[in-house]
Amino acid sequence: MIYRIDVRTRPAPGQTGHDPLGQSIAHQIAEFGMSVADVHTARIFLIDTDADAVAIQRIASELLADPVVEEAQVIGGPVDDRGYSRIEIHLKPGVMDPVADSTEMAIRDMGLAVREVRTGRS
Repeated sequence: MIYRIDVRTRPAPGQTGHDPLGQSIAHQIAEFGMSVADVHTARIFLIDTDADAVAIQRIASELLADPVVEEAQVIGGPVDDRGYSRIEIHLKPGVMDPVADSTEMAIRDMGLAVREVRTGRS
């Protein structure tokens, strides 16, 4: 089964929706004369494994996200983005993905079997 894990910047206490990369992208878009609402970014991990949901949650929280500044969410079905526009960027098959390779090795080091890891950004 292929699991999707989104890793986002956690808002600081007292702040809502603080995403430094998202703010930077919004400023760049504004320089082109366009206005956008809040921009939120995430690192995407697609993990092909037979591991159970508990193991996937362990990968998300212990390996992929820094618990101080990030939060990881295991997405169980289609992404609900009604009312929003979503842009995802993934590497083409065959293009080297060193983040995916190191993530795959780290998952194996955790004692879990994994067939493939792919990464992306949204």
